[in-house]
Amino acid sequence: MLDPVIVNANVVQVKKDLDQLRSDFQLLHGPVDVLRYLVTHTWSAGEFNTWLSNATNYSNFQRILTSPEGAATIASSMTAMTAIANNAVAVRLAADNYLALQSWMSNAISVSALFNSDIALDVLLAREGAVNLLTSTYTSMMAAINSQTALNKIRANPGIFEQFTSSVAVPLASVPTMTSATTPSGVASASSFASESYAAYKVFSTSTGWRSAIGQKNDQWLAYEFSEPVFIAKVLISQNIYSTTADVIVGFRVESSRDGSNWDVLHTGNAPSNTTSPLSTTFNLSGVIAERRKHYRLYITGFASSGGNSVTLRQLNFRGFQ
Repeated sequence: MLDPVIVNANVVQVKKDLDQLRSDFQLLHGPVDVLRYLVTHTWSAGEFNTWLSNATNYSNFQRILTSPEGAATIASSMTAMTAIANNAVAVRLAADNYLALQSWMSNAISVSALFNSDIALDVLLAREGAVNLLTSTYTSMMAAINSQTALNKIRANPGIFEQFTSSVAVPLASVPTMTSATTPSGVASASSFASESYAAYKVFSTSTGWRSAIGQKNDQWLAYEFSEPVFIAKVLISQNIYSTTADVIVGFRVESSRDGSNWDVLHTGNAPSNTTSPLSTTFNLSGVIAERRKHYRLYITGFASSGGNSVTLRQLNFRGFQ
């Protein structure tokens, strides 16, 4: 005969197990339905904000983000990501969840939505972890390079811009060491040059540098045409030591062009001194354009009047990403 006490204890345990199974099912089933709604619903302006303000929806959204599959599903939905990117609370929830953020930063759809939203960018760029993921992930770097909104936000913070331009997640671009005007690649040119020994390509090499034609000091420039369009964010300028035969540059503009004829100003600055160390300085451009171009040039706006009959520059390079 069965012991009633044991039977009763077993019944109680079975009920507990059933209650746990029911709870587990509801926890799983609820977010799945919510996830399906999130990625298929057509969100109108402000509608997602109202939806997330509901405590149950907020809790379900949090649970979805803790699931790698849930975060990845949202990341692949432009409908959901566009709505989320314009809600600071939702972006913060993802930014504080490393696995979710990692999933979003490596998905072209999600980063496109995030990097074209001022709201999302303000949240992400305020978090060191998000910035580190941005600058170490190929997909997010490419999205930032192609978004003027993102570039403007990144450039506004010198520390983040330095980290951004120092990224190795995207293939780097720079002028190669030139051995002629067209080798090994691209085209080096200048407004004028004194002789073949000071030709335009010399400024992109490790030799004598460039010197303008005798008597030509105003409206001088040095240009390089990349063989493929690139995104440039830095310029290296290296001065010659003091010379009485040629004046060193003082002021300059960095410009880019789609066609080599019409130029947009990316940066205006002052060159490093030619009498004190360091003679070389790398400048982060103050203006960056979300567009890869082939044509870049340094336009000289001022030079030291030391009695020289031309203008000189030791070395120049444009650096960025392919």
